[in-house]
Amino acid sequence: MGATGWRPGRRPLLLFSLGGMALSLVALGVVLGLPSGPVTNVTALVCMVTYVAAFAVGLGPVFWILAAELFPPQARARGGAVCALVNWATNFVVGQMFLPAADLVGKSAVFWFFAAVSGGAALFVVRTVPETKNRSLADVQRELAGVPGA
Repeated sequence: MGATGWRPGRRPLLLFSLGGMALSLVALGVVLGLPSGPVTNVTALVCMVTYVAAFAVGLGPVFWILAAELFPPQARARGGAVCALVNWATNFVVGQMFLPAADLVGKSAVFWFFAAVSGGAALFVVRTVPETKNRSLADVQRELAGVPGA
């Protein structure tokens, strides 16, 4: 532990973030299924603030770090560009589809769907995303290639 204290790696931040996001979205889905009132409105606001905080400590910034750390030097620019394109295209699609989906299936169901996506993303991180903190690119590449002892 250095002068700045312990700092978690990328995977723990992603998992904490996705778990917090999923729980916040489940709670929001439940709250939005209840009759509207002062308590449910405040609870919905707390759920949204919790979601944003969970995103901000993990998935928001760590995505960009991993996009730079997972690709070998010769593919880093293209890989980062593809990651950015997919990120912003997905944001656009979610933004365009949210209101039609909420009208079609209801707000609660949309947030439960997003909670399931967050849970699926956490499972993806557990199964496939290597820890990159304090590791060389060669070590990370060997792990991604499935080389034993990486």
